[in-house]
Amino acid sequence: FIEKKFNLEVFIANHPRVKHESQNPKYYRGRTVLTDPLINTSKNAKLLINRTSTGIAYGVIHKIPIMFINSSNLLNSRPNLLMRQNFLASQLGRSVINIDEDLNEKLNEDIFKINEEKYNEYRKNYITSRDDGILNSNIIKEIL
Repeated sequence: FIEKKFNLEVFIANHPRVKHESQNPKYYRGRTVLTDPLINTSKNAKLLINRTSTGIAYGVIHKIPIMFINSSNLLNSRPNLLMRQNFLASQLGRSVINIDEDLNEKLNEDIFKINEEKYNEYRKNYITSRDDGILNSNIIKEIL
């Protein structure tokens, strides 16, 4: 749906410990699974779509819009997920979208906007704890 509506290609950035049968598994409906780390691939993204991934930090660092999604099935099997999602989404000025509902009204150009004040606050509160403002990701990059 999102591919057609916004003329975007969707890639899957799975958890680093997850291994797939191929780079284009059937269950992702032809979408390509990225093999490079999210820290590298997220830089050029137009939108990050996620549930509650720590990859949110890369969207915040690179000032990329983040869309939080869930499904009715997921909410039934993991009832605490919505509470965590709502909290994270609210920290960034976003809302959670259930992909089982009608997406025509919910998905518009607003999903590509970010609230810079909230992103900066999130960055300050959750991505770094240093007084010098150096991001943990930059410290890790230097070490590696």
